[in-house]
Amino acid sequence: LFEIMVAKTYDPNKNFDLYDKFQELVDDLEPSKYDTISSANVLQLISLMLARECKRKTILKLDKQEFINTWDDAVSAIKSSVDFFRSYGIPVSRLLPYNTLIVPFAYFFHHHPNNPTGEKLRLLIDFFWRVSIGFRYSSAVESKLVQDIDKIDKILKEEQPKYEWAVNYTPEFIRKQGYFG
Repeated sequence: LFEIMVAKTYDPNKNFDLYDKFQELVDDLEPSKYDTISSANVLQLISLMLARECKRKTILKLDKQEFINTWDDAVSAIKSSVDFFRSYGIPVSRLLPYNTLIVPFAYFFHHHPNNPTGEKLRLLIDFFWRVSIGFRYSSAVESKLVQDIDKIDKILKEEQPKYEWAVNYTPEFIRKQGYFG
């Protein structure tokens, strides 16, 4: 999919080469040890930003100029989400339960460029743990991301999202799963 989008979005007049732009992003994230971001996650984010959907078919239908025009905003949102994770005590991406967490968090920062505080912060941290402990992104990631941006929209309004999945956070469960020594 990435290779198709590289070809589809190439624009020499605008000096836009998705392959090069993605490599620049990875290089920019390398010092912070978040350079493991996948091209799929970046495509999913841009698709969610433009179409509120991130299936392959939707990504392939994205308008070339809209994609190019959204690139810098997406990169900025990704970098803000990395800064958030690092400030939250996750110094490297390998410690994230799912690299896909970058997507809904970047979506949040696309709509709220400042660091969250108060209720927004509480709801965002609650979302993080529900996704992490609830094995949210272990399957059917695309459809779950679409559902989760609706949850992020609620968080942006400081409203408690409704979660469809149960989260067992008892100490016994967490120990059995091997999360902590």
